[in-house]
Amino acid sequence: MKNISIKSATEEHSKAIWEWRNDATTRAMSLNQDLVSWENHQKWYKRVLINKDRHLYVGYTDDILFGMVRFDKCENQDHAYEVSINLDPQQRGKGLGKLLLPKAIEHFWNQVADASLILAEIKRENVASKKAFENAGFEEQVASANLYEFSLSRK
Repeated sequence: MKNISIKSATEEHSKAIWEWRNDATTRAMSLNQDLVSWENHQKWYKRVLINKDRHLYVGYTDDILFGMVRFDKCENQDHAYEVSINLDPQQRGKGLGKLLLPKAIEHFWNQVADASLILAEIKRENVASKKAFENAGFEEQVASANLYEFSLSRK
């Protein structure tokens, strides 16, 4: 098993996260498929880093940055957060997503005492993400024709 470490994202991770976000496969699996300009990303990223209702983590294996996981507080549901995950396109297919997600969730639970529920929406064609979320203990909820909806409650 690979050694995975989780860190809070900093400014130094911005460029990699922006590049991963604009990757064609990432965009195809995202709810928002638009290309993001560097300028818009930088504005968004700076807001994320200072927003107490957002938690952005990065994953490393063998000192290689390979992925990010973001938790955004839900506006319409107390103590609930929506999770997003993305991997460096060069690191996909190595099983790192299924290792990153539970580690990031554990880190998140330890840092955010008021969180009790994590929600996720995944496009139906995103089989790798579906498997990663199932492996992390998420349960499938009522879903639409295009999306899986998953939830995970704090134990």
